[in-house]
Amino acid sequence: MTLKKEDVAAYASQMIAASDAEHKMPKSGSSYDRRLKKIIKTLGSEIPDSNVNFKIYVDKTPNASASPDGSIRINTGLFDIMTDDEVLFVLGHELGHYIDGDTVDKMKASLIASAVLKATTAVAENVGGNAGTIVALTRGQAGELLKRFTESQFSQKQEYDADKYGYQMMLRLHKDPRAAMTGLSKLSNYSSLTAVIAMASHPATSDRVAAIERMIEGKEDPKKKSSDDNDGNTFGVSDGG
Repeated sequence: MTLKKEDVAAYASQMIAASDAEHKMPKSGSSYDRRLKKIIKTLGSEIPDSNVNFKIYVDKTPNASASPDGSIRINTGLFDIMTDDEVLFVLGHELGHYIDGDTVDKMKASLIASAVLKATTAVAENVGGNAGTIVALTRGQAGELLKRFTESQFSQKQEYDADKYGYQMMLRLHKDPRAAMTGLSKLSNYSSLTAVIAMASHPATSDRVAAIERMIEGKEDPKKKSSDDNDGNTFGVSDGG
């Protein structure tokens, strides 16, 4: 079965709907809600299309992630340790993953690794469709896909390039790009066993901070794509959110 971008996004939308249903979100008008709305207003035309949407999960683990349907989810824990400009860089990083198609690659790998694709293909054929027909996922299938997607990793190249996108976005918005450095440094200082394990699968935080510092100093071109490297993960500390 050949998965088109729109097919991947359709599966992702069902996965995110299941994730949203499982997570508590801050009330409208809460400090988290007000901060996010302010940051989204700052993003303005940096939001690439109408599919992009933002929601906050009540979860103290500092993390954010993007999905190929344009959904970006941010944990309250990220807001708790970061300034608005630091969160702005994180959202730029996630938008970079979305715009560059990294999330599509990640979802394709997740669909192939799970039983979801095989099961839905069989259902589609049984109801008179073809192997490319998108069918509704069961709650269990959506949950399995979410687990696979969360556990799947971006490559280090994709992580560095997403950092570069976030950095360039900060410049376009006339924001201090040093917020990228301070935000990443805060993640590296997050003291928990979960954080230590998760950060180990990222490019080393110190290396990412150093790369941004080189960009600021004009020693590295933020527009130049990174070379291929080992695997990374979602932004921040991965906790399944």
